Amino acid sequence: MDIKNLERLLGARYTDSYAPGHTGCHILRFQTESQNGLVAKFAPEGNAIAGEEIESNLRGYGRISDLGGSNLVPPALKEVSFAD
Repeated sequence: MDIKNLERLLGARYTDSYAPGHTGCHILRFQTESQNGLVAKFAPEGNAIAGEEIESNLRGYGRISDLGGSNLVPPALKEVSFAD
C-alpha cells in the first residue's frame, strides 16, 4: 500500500496506524487540513480473511443505514481498490 496514493485520494495527511488485528486488517489514521480525522482500513492483497472482514463491515454499515441508522454510518464511508 502506497500511503502517498491514499493521502492524495483522501486529501489528508497520514498520521499513524494501529497494529493489525487478528484478521490482518490494517487501520491507518489521517488528518485533513480542516482538522477532520479519517480512518482507512485495508486488507493486504492475498489475505482472504481480512478481505472478508472489510466486506462484512461494509454490509453491516449498509444494513444499519437500511434500518434507519444512517446517522451512525461514517459520512465519508467508501470502498476503493488499489493495484498495490
